[in-house]
Amino acid sequence: MARATSWLAEGKSNEEIATNLGVGMGTTKAHMKAIYERIGSDGRVAAPVIAHSTPLFATLPPSQAAFG
Repeated sequence: MARATSWLAEGKSNEEIATNLGVGMGTTKAHMKAIYERIGSDGRVAAPVIAHSTPLFATLPPSQAAFG
């Protein structure tokens, strides 16, 4: 989920994330939903802002940021 979180924060689409992870759209959407729930976001637009204000995310480089 760490890579998916980083790509979400970079503004990548679900399709791009799915391709990069080598998984289907259903799996990607499940990852995105888990990320939103974990950081307290109700959707994609607010998620990067919330993620960047989360202490764990803020202390890690984007390539290593994780929430699980």
